[in-house]
Amino acid sequence: MLMAAVSIVSAFIGTPELSLAYLPVFLPLFYRLGYDGMTATAVALLGPCMGFIFGITVPASVGIGQQIAQIPMFSGSGLRLVVLVLAVVVSIVYVSFYAARIKKDPTKSLSFETDRELREKILKEAGEDKVFTKRQVAAGAATLVMFPIVIALILMLNLGFEAIGGLFLSVGIIAAAIAGKSAQQICDDINAGMHDLMVGALLCGVAASISVVMDKGLITDTIVYWLEGALSSTPPALTAIAVLWEQSIFNLLIPGATALTILTMPILSPLGTLLDISQQAIVSANAWGGQLTDILFPTSGFFIATLAISKVDYFKWVRFYGPLFVILGIMASAALYLQQVFDITF
Repeated sequence: MLMAAVSIVSAFIGTPELSLAYLPVFLPLFYRLGYDGMTATAVALLGPCMGFIFGITVPASVGIGQQIAQIPMFSGSGLRLVVLVLAVVVSIVYVSFYAARIKKDPTKSLSFETDRELREKILKEAGEDKVFTKRQVAAGAATLVMFPIVIALILMLNLGFEAIGGLFLSVGIIAAAIAGKSAQQICDDINAGMHDLMVGALLCGVAASISVVMDKGLITDTIVYWLEGALSSTPPALTAIAVLWEQSIFNLLIPGATALTILTMPILSPLGTLLDISQQAIVSANAWGGQLTDILFPTSGFFIATLAISKVDYFKWVRFYGPLFVILGIMASAALYLQQVFDITF
């Protein structure tokens, strides 16, 4: 239930970083239920990341990718929804089998050694009384009402990034006001949030400037020409799959959906035209492949920070996620093959 819920949120707005907010809540919950830190970490990471990787209206990968490819914003949502549901179901089953094994025999936990101290500390803190006011309940209920309205407006009116940002900012301000925060407190919270986003904004600016240099210096055209010659004899469907796995590897060098999309889509989009690959397939290959390794490579900031909170060893996580990564990669490749061969655009 938790993985399904958080994946739905991320599928529309693309926020895998929410794993950092979910984990402090999930850890004491799963410890109390008799599971381990790896289970809590898996739910906190896989839930939002499945929504992000196979998202329906994720601005950072799908939105920007489709703008660069010059196809209708958030078109092709039907196929992405089907793939998203399959990915979430597969992930839930995978984590559930692991969790059931740990419930039966805790010594089989991949985080058995690191769990002892953290479990005692968290359960002690969780035992302290917390105050949850009626106004906070009302704010949560209001957010649940406003969120689907915002998603409907985005899809029906085909809104751009400025409008999307304004809508979500409005939801946050309204919810904070209902919760009882003063105007000054709301402004302070917004300032703090903008402060956290500044580094990401700077990185996006640098990535955009690199893209401009590559375009004006004809570097992009040279790369497209070379790739077109190398892949011209390969069937378009197999080439689309190759792009997916290339983006997965390239994510090691450029972590972050926005930066990766801005840098690579100006190359991939014209390459797709030359090789007779549909622009929808190119966008899907970028989105699915580019973010599939967000929770595999250590260059992903939110991923490593999440592991640090739960004290889960990186190599233990790779051991846990590795088989699921292969399954999801095969599933994404199959979906991409079908999208290209049957020209699925719904």
